Amino acid sequence: MIAVTITPGERATPKWLGPGLAATGVLITLVLVWRAGPGAVLQALASVGPGFFAILLAPLGGMVLHCQGWLNLMPASRRPSRQAALAAYVAAQAGDELGAGIVGEPLKALVMPANHRARAAATVALDNAAQLIALGLFMLVVALAVCRSSMLALGGLTLAAAGLCLPLMLPGLLRRAARGSRRPWVRRLARIGGLAGLALAARPRRMLVSIAWHLLGKAWIVPEMALALFLLGSRPGLALVLGPASVAAATLGAFIPGQVGAVEAGLAATGTAVGMGLTTVMALALLRRIRGAVWIGVGLFLAGKVIERGRETV
Repeated sequence: MIAVTITPGERATPKWLGPGLAATGVLITLVLVWRAGPGAVLQALASVGPGFFAILLAPLGGMVLHCQGWLNLMPASRRPSRQAALAAYVAAQAGDELGAGIVGEPLKALVMPANHRARAAATVALDNAAQLIALGLFMLVVALAVCRSSMLALGGLTLAAAGLCLPLMLPGLLRRAARGSRRPWVRRLARIGGLAGLALAARPRRMLVSIAWHLLGKAWIVPEMALALFLLGSRPGLALVLGPASVAAATLGAFIPGQVGAVEAGLAATGTAVGMGLTTVMALALLRRIRGAVWIGVGLFLAGKVIERGRETV
């Protein structure tokens, strides 16, 4: 694994920023629940009953699709087992949820032998580019085919443009940064970007297939959310709007730990705009938040296993 270290003098953001944003997000969520009526929200949550276990397991389908997109970028001879890769992916997701979308990514490189980890890090970088492109395509389709609101359409088109352009610009930006910097971690990032560029040039078809897997993974949120809406007694078809709105809010709030508050506010704004009651929207948001906390716990447990395995393969 290629480590990136930043000395205290290089810290770009103050220590309090992450906790402060998370606390603000929690406050926003509490205000929304208070406006919806805490008793009514709890009653809506209770109405789901045993169906909660279906909601709990639903994200596994999306994780498998995203994991396959990552595996597809690896040479067949170096791929770990699907079980090991999925464990690393779930562990990485937990780290990403708690750490601005990037903290968990190095865990993915640990499923590879030590002598292949530079390549593994490049594959992770390439996979993140594939996910960003898939996000852009997903939001572009939503913006053109589903969104009636001009603001939602504009947001979708903006995310689509970023998702399609940033991965193409990133290797060049990293190389330019490395030329003018003496910091080792910048040079390491540039090296990873260079290796990712070489891998992309050598096997562009794998990148296209990976993007397709990730696009399916992004779209998985629609049936997943439709299930939750059905169990809450609401219209499952609203998932066509609420699913992309949740993805957009999570993307825009990626710098907030767990995207707390950002997703809830996005769902509340979108749900009420399409005629849902705030009580149902907040019950949906809390169901997803409880489910997310369970998966973070599973991911943190698996992270220890992945790290232990990584040490064994050194």
